[in-house]
Amino acid sequence: MSPSIADKDWMKQVLHIIGAGDVFLDDILFQYMENYRNKIQDSLMGAKVTTFRKVSTNNVEQLNDEDLTRLINNGVSLITYYGHSSATTLEFNLDDPGNYNNAGKYPMFFALGCNAGNTFDYNEGRFSARSYLSDKYVLAPERGSINFLASTHFGVVHYLDIYNSRAYANMATTLYGATIGEIMQKTVNDVYGYTDDFFARANAEETVMNGDPAIRLNQQPKPDYALTDDMVSVSPSFVSVADQSFAVKVQFKNLGRVTNREIVVETKRQFPDGVTEVVRRDTVKGTRYMDSLVFNVGIDPLRDKGNNKLLVMVDADNVVDEHFESNNSGSREFVVFEEEARPIYPARMAIVTEPNVKLKVSSANPFSTPKKYRIEIDTTENFNSTAKVVLNKTAAGGLIEVDPGMTFEDSTVYYWRVAPEAGTGNVSWNTSSFVYLSNHTTGFNQSHFNQHQKSEVKDVVLNKGSVWTYPPVRNNLFIQTAVFPTGANQAASFSVSVNGETYIRSICGQPNIIVNVFDPNTFKPWYNADSGPGKYGSDDICGSDRSWNFQYKIADSSKRRKLLEFLEMIPSGYIVVIRNASVPDSINNSFVAQWKADTARLGKNRSVYHHLLSQGFSELDAYSKPRAFIFTYRKDAQNAEPPRWAFTEGIYDRISLSADYFTPGTTGTVTSPVFGPAKTWKEFRWDGKSVDTASGDKTTFSLIGVKRTGVVDTLVRNIGINQHIVNISHVNAEEYPYMQMFMQTLDSSFHTPFQLRYWRLTYDPLPEGLVAPNVFFQMKDTFDVGEPVDFKLAFKNISPSAYSDSLDVKVTVTDRNNVQRQIAVPRFKPVASNDTVTIQFNVDTKQLVGSNSLFVDVNPEDTPLEQYRFNNFVFRNFYVRGDTLSPMLDVTFDNVHILNRDIVSSKPDIMIKLKDEAKWMLLNDTSIATVQVRFPDGAIKTYRYNSDTLLFVPPSGAPNVSNTASIRLRPYFAEDGDYELIVSGKDMSNNTAGAITYRVGFQVINKAMISNMLNYPNPFTTSTAFVFTLTGSEVPQNIRIQILTVTGKIVREITKEELGPLRIGRNITEFKWDGTDQFGQKLGNGVYLYRVITNQNGKSLDKYTGADDATDKYFKNGYGKMYLMR
Repeated sequence: MSPSIADKDWMKQVLHIIGAGDVFLDDILFQYMENYRNKIQDSLMGAKVTTFRKVSTNNVEQLNDEDLTRLINNGVSLITYYGHSSATTLEFNLDDPGNYNNAGKYPMFFALGCNAGNTFDYNEGRFSARSYLSDKYVLAPERGSINFLASTHFGVVHYLDIYNSRAYANMATTLYGATIGEIMQKTVNDVYGYTDDFFARANAEETVMNGDPAIRLNQQPKPDYALTDDMVSVSPSFVSVADQSFAVKVQFKNLGRVTNREIVVETKRQFPDGVTEVVRRDTVKGTRYMDSLVFNVGIDPLRDKGNNKLLVMVDADNVVDEHFESNNSGSREFVVFEEEARPIYPARMAIVTEPNVKLKVSSANPFSTPKKYRIEIDTTENFNSTAKVVLNKTAAGGLIEVDPGMTFEDSTVYYWRVAPEAGTGNVSWNTSSFVYLSNHTTGFNQSHFNQHQKSEVKDVVLNKGSVWTYPPVRNNLFIQTAVFPTGANQAASFSVSVNGETYIRSICGQPNIIVNVFDPNTFKPWYNADSGPGKYGSDDICGSDRSWNFQYKIADSSKRRKLLEFLEMIPSGYIVVIRNASVPDSINNSFVAQWKADTARLGKNRSVYHHLLSQGFSELDAYSKPRAFIFTYRKDAQNAEPPRWAFTEGIYDRISLSADYFTPGTTGTVTSPVFGPAKTWKEFRWDGKSVDTASGDKTTFSLIGVKRTGVVDTLVRNIGINQHIVNISHVNAEEYPYMQMFMQTLDSSFHTPFQLRYWRLTYDPLPEGLVAPNVFFQMKDTFDVGEPVDFKLAFKNISPSAYSDSLDVKVTVTDRNNVQRQIAVPRFKPVASNDTVTIQFNVDTKQLVGSNSLFVDVNPEDTPLEQYRFNNFVFRNFYVRGDTLSPMLDVTFDNVHILNRDIVSSKPDIMIKLKDEAKWMLLNDTSIATVQVRFPDGAIKTYRYNSDTLLFVPPSGAPNVSNTASIRLRPYFAEDGDYELIVSGKDMSNNTAGAITYRVGFQVINKAMISNMLNYPNPFTTSTAFVFTLTGSEVPQNIRIQILTVTGKIVREITKEELGPLRIGRNITEFKWDGTDQFGQKLGNGVYLYRVITNQNGKSLDKYTGADDATDKYFKNGYGKMYLMR
């Protein structure tokens, strides 16, 4: 089974039809049907119910509703009819399932009425004639229903409801997924359990099913959430950054079993920069058939402009076990426009080689109204030098070209910016730059301070004056200590972490002082030893994680002297960390009072105490009892960089101290912006120098290729400082249309980076084109339905390169229902440099009544690549006026409009003309008219357009003001009797010809006869015509009227040709006798006799006398008389 909505949605559709003979009954049946609707919609099935009610009380109503026909053709699972019926007809004229085309989508049919299920009358031709309604539907080939359930006898409204309400409950909930036989069995038991009423029992027993009882309704065992792209919509269709937000509507369906579990509908948004973020997560519970969400999404004017995409996922957390998981997502692309203008030529940071180049600008909204733009050109991005040039240009949206009107200086970088002039508020500038290099190759360049600032830098800075420097590097020390063992007894509590790495740990005995020293350039700690005696008189090393510790027993005066000497020999500027390892008791500790006393041996103010005090440890006197402390400082720099310290409160707590120190940088990288796209790559060029007096720099360049997918690969590595020009023509530009330049500079000696002056990429550029409605555009905004959208739009190649291949155009129309249609448009020719082509196509509007949006995208796949995409597409809204007027239907028999029950030929020439005022919607489809004839036995025959009997002649040449379709019916009615012609007509917009179907009765008499012929008026003064009736299939070969005097003299003989056109049926001759003889002489007043002479195949016609004909009294022996009275 397919997971698509198109293939499965019909299984949830239920059709209710009410056929009542009066308004009172119609209201009762409607209330019953509403109860069924509620049962089957709010159930495990979650059906979508559509109800049709009888709108008149005529005996039989011909159903012309296009929605009903479309619904049955698209497929429904269940049709329930409630109303008057018999074994062969329903109150609605739904007797013929052949009128519908629902192959493969067969519903169950429940008919609630009288005798609709009766197929038990004896009928030898039952399976060939299929006169029973039940047989028609079940046995119709490739049409009809899968079964037919109805009563075989009289149906009483109340008892029909008792049965059907329980059938619906069982079918939709209690026995969901069961066979129809099981549902019928339980329904009968439910009826018996509800009441012992005789009529209820009779109705249950008389309800039969024509079909297989093992059939099941189209009910799925699991839920199945689904949505398609056209169920995600954005409003308005034209989103501008001037809007604060836009509305999103998401619809989704459950094509399977209903569950009350909560699901999450997640909406993500893909921004123009490719980043995707979740913008909303909605929780929805118990979707029956369809749910919808409507919400607003805010607009960020800086981030959102350009192509955006919404991605919606139903059951995003996958909490529901579904029939299919592949149909849970949909998307919608849209564009956020800005009333801005962008520089597009020369390209960003381009190398310009022509001194008289024109600056080219593209507006973001190609259809923006004419406005004034301000263009500024300067040699600094601040646009504040005396060389600044200001230009003004008034133009409509699209391409804007400006002559700068200045002479470019060689090797000079120019910045230029453009913006629409703003009445108030900040001006929205877009800026670009280029360098003018005479006698150079086209390419990209970075050489000016502001250009280099567009590069991505790491650990290197470009300062004013275009001087590159390494920024200071932040380093962190995280120091921990405590009194041992009361405060801590684990190695990790006596550690120094360097930039997050804890490789200095633990101590070797106590009480003592531990010193760590860090290089101010590399921030590497001084190394002591892995084991054995320590350097600088320090204690022995007792473990590898103590290799950077310089530890001194503080209670030993000789060790204190060694400690002092070590501290004094540390060079200025080095970073020092001092921490003690104290014991809990005072007896085994050494405090500052003892340290101070060391001056007696070491000299005035020369002790550990005085040294630490000189480095800024102003609270050192607090170390007068057992406690731990940390002290860190930069040697001899306490005024510029204050030292830091910390004490424990006593012997049980721990302390930690975090200190940041900056060291000079030694390495950095510069990565250029992405340049391209290129048709072919040529060279990489650069220039720069080292500022060191001696060697120490290590600088290399690399070239990074960027694929269309954004994947990057390093193509050329380790370009040395002596390679100022590198041939890169070997790089495949089709694979790597974009490129970046990369520099890595290292100087651990002098800490001065390499001074990059410029770097360049030369190439052959790809073409760049844009839509230019201000050059040429043609399209109306309002159309009559059927009138084609005639679209024409200029596309201009603004670059010096020609397109090597034809360009594709994507055309999408989104209608009022958010359904998108792709319009096929042929590719247009390659566009030469600075040439313009016209994109033109037509859009059929027959199915586009209402508001629509048109999206035209040139080169949608970006093949070939272009510099910009924002100026390759346009949106345009348009409106199609619908056809709301009904067509006119005209019917003639043998060129005459007949009255009801007129006699016609048994081989009539019936002409049906259907005329519509919609000149673009030509009536050229045979579906616009259905022609039926009811025969004397009551059978209705539908004529098909597949023989000479029914001929369809459509109008041609839209627009056609007359727009008339002709339908000629030439039947042969071999049986005498009363017939009825039934014609239903509609136009191409499904407007019906009249509120009711055209019907006219007529009589057929195959025997050729003629009635008494009367003249009218009689008496007459100037002229008289003849009135008579003909029967048969054709007009007699000969018919003459002889006028005689009362003595029997023939004075005038009127031939068939003189009488004018005659037809089978009622005739009033066009010929009028004026009382003259055969030679045109006026006859005298008086009484004249006349008789009719006929001949058909050598025989005279018998006389036809109609049922209400009383004219024999005016004739004697076949002669009539008339009176001429002048």
